[in-house]
Amino acid sequence: MATASSAKRRGSRTGRSQTCSLCWRSLRSRLNASATALCWCRVTRQAWQSKKLPTIVRWHLRGHCGLKLDRCQVAHSALLGEAGTAYETMALPFRDVEDAVGTFGLLGAFRFMLKRLANGASDAAATLSLGRLAALVAIFAEGATAVVTALDTGDLPRVTDALVGLRVLAADMAQRARAHRNAYGPPDDAMIDRVFDDLDTSLSVARGPRKTRQMRLGAKLIADYRVLLG
Repeated sequence: MATASSAKRRGSRTGRSQTCSLCWRSLRSRLNASATALCWCRVTRQAWQSKKLPTIVRWHLRGHCGLKLDRCQVAHSALLGEAGTAYETMALPFRDVEDAVGTFGLLGAFRFMLKRLANGASDAAATLSLGRLAALVAIFAEGATAVVTALDTGDLPRVTDALVGLRVLAADMAQRARAHRNAYGPPDDAMIDRVFDDLDTSLSVARGPRKTRQMRLGAKLIADYRVLLG
């Protein structure tokens, strides 16, 4: 365990403020890869301060906890792993876990939206468009189930490509859902507007790691093709 520093954490769950020691600890993650974790160890308790919890809007919690580090000094001897490898050993695997956990939140949003979009036009073109979107949501559901099952069994690295694909599919479904609504309604539905806003926020988070995964998939295909050509 490396050196610790004083830090102040605001808990969005408890609505309380407390002083903690922030420790770095190496662990063997569920992905069977070396990783680094932040461990909070309360050392003193200050007067509790109430904090208004963020508003729950349908399918996810708005807001995030705050983190403030004060004079955080970590000795060079506390370095874990090789320098410059934190992105590979920590950021990407953590992003994969977070995306896997979040797949069912996205699925719930799309299922909710489908039911609201069904209140629009019902002619043949609208019905066909809605059916296409429903079929894509069904595919997303199967993929989300496979990814979460892999996460629970410690086999997430095997499905990371599919996990990236689910995020690409989610962005495509959101675009298709917007096009459907613009063409067939319903035009005035505040809940659909809110879900679109939530989807935009969720899909805009951590684009860097996802772009890295996509670039690697493309680069591997190009490299394999060149090897095939000799």
